Amino acid sequence: EQPRFREVGYVDGLNRQDVDLTTGITLGVRLAPEEFGYERSGVGPHVAVRGGVTSGAYLFRAALRANALFDAAGLDSGRVVASLTGGKVSGDRHATLLHLEGGVLESPAPGREFDLGFSMPPRSFEPHAFVGTRGLWGTLEHRWYALPRIFDLFGAALAGYFDFGGAWYAGQDPRWGAELGVGLRTSSRLAPCLLYTSD
Repeated sequence: EQPRFREVGYVDGLNRQDVDLTTGITLGVRLAPEEFGYERSGVGPHVAVRGGVTSGAYLFRAALRANALFDAAGLDSGRVVASLTGGKVSGDRHATLLHLEGGVLESPAPGREFDLGFSMPPRSFEPHAFVGTRGLWGTLEHRWYALPRIFDLFGAALAGYFDFGGAWYAGQDPRWGAELGVGLRTSSRLAPCLLYTSD
């Protein structure tokens, strides 16, 4: 894995920031011994792939994370989640950001299902508005940094955004929601850059 970064302006409010565009793959094996409290001993693969490209003012990051656990009865549980994050960062106090993410879960632990609403798009919905083992969500946001450097530590922006998303269980019809909104965005030197893909 060869680290690769690009310096951009006005993504999270400060004049210049590094965006990680590193390409890499991680492979592993997970063990679940019966002696540790599992119903049956199991073993399974884990893979994570990520990478990024850049062209002019445009940046894109993509990631795929997948794992599964198999035991004597077959597939015990599994997870596949893919995401794409992109942005146009022209460096003139404006940034347009797009994030799409979706996935499939098989037999997740209670409370580990996809859970959209409130703090995750679509944000105008109440907590647990969309819950399930199948999920898809995205957000498109444009920011104008009216105060990009407050005491050289913080930034503040006005943002307009469109959120959509849904989550449902296997065998059910998808449940969707969407919203349009405006908001105030703040940032600091301690916060990660928005153009990232979570692991």
